[in-house]
Amino acid sequence: MHTLKFSFLLFVLVIAYLFPVQSFADCQGCCSSHDGVVCRNGITMCGDGTPLSITCTNKGCDECGTTPPPLPPTTDPNDIDNDLDGFTENQGDCNDYDRLEFPNQVWYKDFDNDGYSDGITIITCPRPENYKVISELYQTSGDINDNIPDPMLTHDPYIDSILPTSLKPNRNIVIRGKNFGSFQGSAYLSFANMIETQEILSWSDTQIECLVPLGIQSGCLYLKTNMGTSNCIQYEARQTLPWMMLLLSEQKGN
Repeated sequence: MHTLKFSFLLFVLVIAYLFPVQSFADCQGCCSSHDGVVCRNGITMCGDGTPLSITCTNKGCDECGTTPPPLPPTTDPNDIDNDLDGFTENQGDCNDYDRLEFPNQVWYKDFDNDGYSDGITIITCPRPENYKVISELYQTSGDINDNIPDPMLTHDPYIDSILPTSLKPNRNIVIRGKNFGSFQGSAYLSFANMIETQEILSWSDTQIECLVPLGIQSGCLYLKTNMGTSNCIQYEARQTLPWMMLLLSEQKGN
C-alpha cells in the first residue's frame, strides 16, 4: 500500500517537472494585447473576453489559480487637484496648475494695471485679460478712470484720527483715514513701536476697529501696509490695574 502511494506521488512530481504550470507573468503574455489574463467565474480568459488560445491552454494558463488578481482601477488624472484650489479638471477647473483660476472665481477689472479697480467684475474660471483677483489689488473699487494709470496716486496709508485718544488695554479703538486696503492681509498696527497681533474687529479702506493690546505705552500709533507706512498719531496710554490691586488702593485711600 505504501509502495503504491509512493509511486503515485513520484508520478505527480515527474508530471509537474515535465509540464510546469506557467507563472503569472508568463500567462499574462498570452493576452498581452487583450487586457491581460483574468479569472471570471472560475474560467480563465483574456480581460476583454477573448478566450485563451490553444497554446496558452497547453501551457497551463487556463487554470484560474495561476492567474494574477485583476489590476486595481487606475486613478483618472483629471480627478487630481494639482494646484490644491479645491477643484479638479473633472469638476470644471480650467487651469489645474493655477490656484487663482477655478470655477466661479471673481475677477476685478484693472485695465491700467495700477492696483485699483473701478468695481467692474467678471465671474468665470479663466483669467480675463486686464482683470485681477482681490488679493492682487490694493482696492477693489474707486478708480475713476481705469483706462489711464495714476502715476501721482499715493498708496501710502494715512490716519486722520483715532477714537478715543486716551487708550486702555483691551478696549476698542477706531482708526479712520484712507488707503488702509480693502482687507488686512500682512498689514499691522504699531503702538509705540510695539508690534503685536491685535484682535481686529473690522477692516476697510477707510476705517479699522480693533482691541488695544495689553502692555502698551504712550507714544505713536502708525499703520504699516505693503504699500507704505502711515503718518504718526500720538496717543496717551492708561493702564488698567487688576481688580484686586484697585480694591487695595481704594482701601488705602480710606
